[in-house]
Amino acid sequence: MLIMRKKGNSVQIWMAVIFSLLVVEYAHADFIGDTVKPFASLTGMYDSNIFRVRDKDELRAITGGDSRMGDYIAVLSVGTDFHYMISRQELNLMLKKEFMRYEHYSSQNSSADQATGNIALAVVDRLKINLLGSYTKRPVSRQDYQSTGLNKITDITGGIIVSYEMPAGFEIAGSYRKEKVSYSLPVFNANEYSVDQYAGTLTYKVSTTMNLYSTIQREYTRYRDDMVFGGESINNNSTSDSIRFGLSKTFTPKTTVSAYIGYLERRHREAAQRDFDGVIGRAEIAYGITAKLGLLVNAERLLYEEIDQLRTYSVTDSIGAGLTYEITEKTKARVFDKYYWKNFKNMPGIEAPKRTDRINELSLGVQWQPTAAILVDIGYQYVTRRSDIDLLNYNDHIAKASVAYHF
Repeated sequence: MLIMRKKGNSVQIWMAVIFSLLVVEYAHADFIGDTVKPFASLTGMYDSNIFRVRDKDELRAITGGDSRMGDYIAVLSVGTDFHYMISRQELNLMLKKEFMRYEHYSSQNSSADQATGNIALAVVDRLKINLLGSYTKRPVSRQDYQSTGLNKITDITGGIIVSYEMPAGFEIAGSYRKEKVSYSLPVFNANEYSVDQYAGTLTYKVSTTMNLYSTIQREYTRYRDDMVFGGESINNNSTSDSIRFGLSKTFTPKTTVSAYIGYLERRHREAAQRDFDGVIGRAEIAYGITAKLGLLVNAERLLYEEIDQLRTYSVTDSIGAGLTYEITEKTKARVFDKYYWKNFKNMPGIEAPKRTDRINELSLGVQWQPTAAILVDIGYQYVTRRSDIDLLNYNDHIAKASVAYHF
């Protein structure tokens, strides 16, 4: 329905689907399905608040008159997984392309690209090397900015992990990761940055079902542009140090516990007033109540740096809980609710309104898998944000249905 309104795009999209299915149909089985695993999905959804605004008056202010808050969206995803092994050396790749088409707000039509890969090298029995890389380009979530301009984020990451298994259940690992983030809208130039991250982890295998670990990490963050503050340009580059202590425990295939607690400290080269530190942590429990009913509970605390002249960073606490139920062998239902408290810290000595965001995300859905390759999913999500700054309040309903094929 939605795609047919854009005939040129429709032809390209459906040709891609037909081509992928023909490849699957006629390709040799030991290549397609073992080494190459193509996939595709088609999703139709209704989003009641495209621009994540408070009301129609606010929407008219940013669109210049259009007050239609919701829209129908069609999303086509195509891609493939690639898996190859030579002896103990392993290569994994994933390529994915998405096309998003809007019925009313055609100016928001866009695409997304994703590519991830890793090469696992077993040098000797106890020494392993992992080479990692990823590329994503996708539209930025509207909850982070209010504008009719389509803003895309490009995130490029690469790195290496070297690990060595020592006697008596210990494993030591060192890693390096390089990340670069950029945006398509020039107004977000000040938000563009690159990160060099170094980390070391010591893991102790208590038993076949329980691990303890500790991680030390350092990050160097460099921004593309200086931050303009009080009419002056200030270098906003920073160095971050953190330490984490964690554990993971498996009691049964459906009952697991994982958790960590740590401390993060960030120091800036020139903007010392933006320095911050605090406790971070995460805990997650999955519990098999019965053979068909499962419970998931998680909680997390994170610290984020904010690129804002009035605020330095935010502390985000979240807690969530959900249930999954196996209706039949091929049909599963789910419900999950997550609540966030996002507390922003103002710049010292600056008069600015206090900001605390409270976000609630409720989602539910049903999955039906008639065959191993086909998955049908129907879902609904309700999101609400309440902030001390009234202009940032919004409600959003999303209903969607999709069918996916994975060889």
